[in-house]
Amino acid sequence: MNTARLLPLFNTRRWYLLTSLLLCTAVCATSFAIEDQPGFYAGGKFHKLTLSENEWVLKFDQPGQRAALEQRTRASFSGIVQDVPWMGRNDRYAILKSASVNTAKSLRAQPSTDYSSINPVYRLEEADIPMLSTGEIVVRLRDNVSEEARDSMFADYQVVIIKKVDGLRNTYIVKPTGNADGDLAIHTANAMYEDDRTIYSHVDWLCPIDLRASSFRDMQWYLDDPEDLGYGNINVKEAFDRTFGEGVIVGQLDDACDVLHEDLVPSYIGISHNVADNSQTETAAQPRYSGERHGTATMGIITAISYFTDNSGVTGVALASDFTASGGLTIATQSQIASAYTFARAQNVDVHNNSWGFGSGVPIPDVVANAIDAAFNEGRGGLGMVLCFASGNGRGMADSDEAGIEVEAGEDLATLDSVIGVGASTPEDILASYSDYGSEIDVLAPSNSNLATDSDLPKVVTTDNTDSTLGAIEPGYNNAGFTDDDTSDLADPNYTQSFGGTSAAAAMVTGTAALILSLDSDLTAPMVRRTIEHTCDKIDPDNAQYNGITSRSLFYGYGRLNAGAAVEAIHDRTYWPERVADVEVEGNTIYWKQNDDIRTVGNTNFGALAETVSVLVVQSDSSFSWRPTDGIVYALGQNVTADIEVVANLDTEQYTFDLSGGTKYFGVYSVATGSRVSPVYGFGVSVTSDGDVLDSGALPASSPDDNLPSGTTKPSVTIDVSPLSGSSPLTVKFVGNAQSETEIASYLWDFGDGQTVSSRSTSHTYVVTSGTRRFFPTFTVTDVDGNFSRRAVAVDVSAEDDDTPSSTSPTVTISVTDPSNIDSDISSGEAPLSVILTAEVTGLTSVELANLSVTWDLGDGNTATSLSASHTYRIAGRFPISVNITYGESGSKTLSTTRFIDVTGDTSSPSPTPTATANPGTGTTTCGVGMILPFWGLALMMCWRRLVRIH
Repeated sequence: MNTARLLPLFNTRRWYLLTSLLLCTAVCATSFAIEDQPGFYAGGKFHKLTLSENEWVLKFDQPGQRAALEQRTRASFSGIVQDVPWMGRNDRYAILKSASVNTAKSLRAQPSTDYSSINPVYRLEEADIPMLSTGEIVVRLRDNVSEEARDSMFADYQVVIIKKVDGLRNTYIVKPTGNADGDLAIHTANAMYEDDRTIYSHVDWLCPIDLRASSFRDMQWYLDDPEDLGYGNINVKEAFDRTFGEGVIVGQLDDACDVLHEDLVPSYIGISHNVADNSQTETAAQPRYSGERHGTATMGIITAISYFTDNSGVTGVALASDFTASGGLTIATQSQIASAYTFARAQNVDVHNNSWGFGSGVPIPDVVANAIDAAFNEGRGGLGMVLCFASGNGRGMADSDEAGIEVEAGEDLATLDSVIGVGASTPEDILASYSDYGSEIDVLAPSNSNLATDSDLPKVVTTDNTDSTLGAIEPGYNNAGFTDDDTSDLADPNYTQSFGGTSAAAAMVTGTAALILSLDSDLTAPMVRRTIEHTCDKIDPDNAQYNGITSRSLFYGYGRLNAGAAVEAIHDRTYWPERVADVEVEGNTIYWKQNDDIRTVGNTNFGALAETVSVLVVQSDSSFSWRPTDGIVYALGQNVTADIEVVANLDTEQYTFDLSGGTKYFGVYSVATGSRVSPVYGFGVSVTSDGDVLDSGALPASSPDDNLPSGTTKPSVTIDVSPLSGSSPLTVKFVGNAQSETEIASYLWDFGDGQTVSSRSTSHTYVVTSGTRRFFPTFTVTDVDGNFSRRAVAVDVSAEDDDTPSSTSPTVTISVTDPSNIDSDISSGEAPLSVILTAEVTGLTSVELANLSVTWDLGDGNTATSLSASHTYRIAGRFPISVNITYGESGSKTLSTTRFIDVTGDTSSPSPTPTATANPGTGTTTCGVGMILPFWGLALMMCWRRLVRIH
């Protein structure tokens, strides 16, 4: 439903007031979720974590640090130093695990030369996936944040810049300062994420990396079928009649790559990259650690060319392409992973292979998605880098493992709109049972069967680490003629037949994209993707169940890759348009958006040959399977079959149909005329008059939106908070200011300790019982149009060194201040009189302060239950304000005091009805469970009644 079309039915201002109420409710709910549960943001969602209390991740920067720590831990306590599971044994990171929580905490508190940093280990709540904190944060600021504003903001959050992230605008690695308890990185990152000056902010995590290959001896792929044995292949021989991939540069990100391998070095450009240390040298991507062998095999599939005249080597899909590589994937942080795409752009990479993904369940990090989108939008001089990603190998590769899983949009890198997602087919030309699938996985390419017993399946070799130079580090899949499980591999240990999975499939699509670009370097990245999709073979149709309108299968995508057909299409200058996007039905009208991605470089438009010139709509009274044939012109009113009629061919973005006669079924197809064969048709969208839409299409991927939509302006917010540190109990004054072109609907201070107050200015008392805690009080201003802005600042509160009672007797006094001047102390004013009431307690220990109970009688029938409260006196009179505080065991001790406030004004006004008071301190708040439902329920009901009257 397009709500914009409903707005004329409502009074616009009232509609936005209702929206603002809903927004405020969501803001409050979000704040409490974050406070109650650690977590982080990725892809606009909050992902919950649990903290491991007896594990810490260690980083080593110096040789021998790990060995020294292992020796010390064995000698001093029962702790152990373990490998990070997905890294294998190495000297860069490790996990310290101790049965004693206190022992582990004390070790973290003691500076040591045995490691460079020590940070918490978390796990994703639902999947039990380890997320290792580096103590550092990736933050991207909006483009309109100046350097001066950046420095001021970072000072407020108590972070310092470690470095700028190369290749991404206004993106930094920062690190919290100070010695507050807990993991400052995760709390600081979340606070900055809420700030309207940021696009994203998250911990620079170390998280599981899944290299999407397998290690069975028969896991292979196949280029062609010269003996006509019936095995599924990509028909590369036909492609080689047109090109070998000359003039194209291929890149990849993987664990490593033996760039000096005899079948790879002839195509190597002479520089590679290691993401873990950002080294860029001739040998930077070479294997350094045990287990680094995957990238050598994938690059062999793409660009290997036999070094020997007797053809004893292997052949890649794009054997004449040049290549570079980024290694270090499995020991890199998320920001370091992102650097691979910046490196690729700097090296003018045309096509980029990614036979990996994050561990199943790990959310896509914003900084990585940002880097991929930047490569897609800005690579190749603006034409767009083509990026291929393996879909993943399900839950495992053994015969007993479960089959591949469905991956939803946004759950895996292979589902991003800016990449080609690749699954695997087997030599029998069916979906490999291990291959992950889903509505956003685009194509399949041949790989191995997952059955270890299928020894008769065809095998095609690929490159393996060179034993003579790398054997001592990592000999690869083939170690002197044998695999990891001691079965026979090839006699030459520099090659292997023990590789496969969706890793091999993705590499084949990468090679095919290189072949396409070698014929026409002016193609945009989306045009390359569509060429691959439109020329796929529709294998195994009975099981695939391809939709006859969209041409897509949930399991098989658009089918199995056919490199020969793809290359031939470009040779014949056939360019397909993108299908229409954002299709929806309202009433008796189908709406859509033109979905072209036209790239402008200099004064030239690229992609225009595939530009949509019209949209063909066909209709039937029953469901159908049909798509138009390229080169055929369909006339209005033509029956393309007995049951299907052409009802429109138009250049607008909507079609109105007759609602009578029951459910109608439609196919909506984009039309282009720039090809040698004309017209050509994009994939269809299936629509019914009941509003069902299948494969509605997505608009072109773009960089994160740095600005508000045209015509909207957010409030401009500043805050003044003091003091920013001190001993508990610490009373802090908060002043918020806002300027807005429209009326302000609400102010909200969230103090970061679970308490809030709906006021512009206020004060709040923080209490901690031990150590030092960092709070992030946040000020949110929302206008009547639903636009909101936030500001936050870091406040450090430390407990007293001991909990011995003060030498003076405990006392309590009441301060009454004007919200617009919290330094004031007032005793009178004119109704309506808004005040902030604070109970200032002295002489109690931190423990007593943390466990006291507060009761206010505000003198006009209202009460409150926090150290600080805001209240408005609406009638004239002299009101006694009293506060009663209980503390000690079972509340056995009390403190109380009373003061008066004189309110002048119209004495004939009726007495106010007692109402709940916002509580910024301990106790229930207007955003708490006790008040939020009745308060907002009443407000929404009142708004709805007003809306109904004007409908």
